[in-house]
Amino acid sequence: MLNDAGPFNFLLDTGATHTVIDPSLAQQLQLPFIGKASLTTVSEVREDQLVRLKVLRVGGSEVSELGAVIDRLDQVKLKAPGIRGVLGEDFLSNFDFLIDYKERTLRFGGNVPTGDRCRFETIGSYHGALTTNRLLLDAEFMDVSNGKAQLQLDTGAKMPELFPERFGSVSRQPWEA
Repeated sequence: MLNDAGPFNFLLDTGATHTVIDPSLAQQLQLPFIGKASLTTVSEVREDQLVRLKVLRVGGSEVSELGAVIDRLDQVKLKAPGIRGVLGEDFLSNFDFLIDYKERTLRFGGNVPTGDRCRFETIGSYHGALTTNRLLLDAEFMDVSNGKAQLQLDTGAKMPELFPERFGSVSRQPWEA
């Protein structure tokens, strides 16, 4: 729910630093423009409009006064028609949540399930520039010389992706969305 309107279909993406909404939804809800935000994708870096969401609610969990980036979401809509936005880490980091793939549910709060735990960081660096709102995991690749790496947990990715240290135009920019 956005500003007590909805519900609207959103994609949950732990790889997105900002919540993103489609321009037609921003226009429909007459969301106030508050500035610009840099949006970085695998293929480009661009500036988009930033609007203020009075309240963004998923189930009983909500965040007030959240900034959201306006984007057409063309690539997302190709894979998931009907999507009106993306829940990013700026929303998700306010909660403990469980993604239960077997039951196909997302649960905010509640009892902590048993199982393995993996520590993560939310602040890292890329080519010396600070990155925030990322779920970064330390990993080690066996049978590889100096096989240590920091990986980003990204629920929006279809499969694991590894990027070389230099990757197109984005390699000169911090990984922020």
